[in-house]
Amino acid sequence: GPLFTLVNSVSGVLITSFGDKNGSANRVFRVAVGLTMWSLATFATGLSRTIFSVVILRIISAIAMASCNPYCTSIIADLFVEERRGLALGVYALGVYLGYGLAL
Repeated sequence: GPLFTLVNSVSGVLITSFGDKNGSANRVFRVAVGLTMWSLATFATGLSRTIFSVVILRIISAIAMASCNPYCTSIIADLFVEERRGLALGVYALGVYLGYGLAL
């Protein structure tokens, strides 16, 4: 909902600026930590018994999710030459819509 979107947007900006200031050496590690947190928070949300725990876990999930996209796009930009970068980022972005379609 709106809280998830707000937390995701704000934390995305903060995490991106943190990554810019601290160099790009640990981007893969940061993505791995973000995906692990995101997966664990999503799993725990499914086990939640109170609305309070769902809200807290969704906030954690939003922060973890926000940590992935900036670093992934940066890694993709480094891996592909300029002529192929647009295609690579397009395939990466397509994953969201393919995931929605496969979930139906």
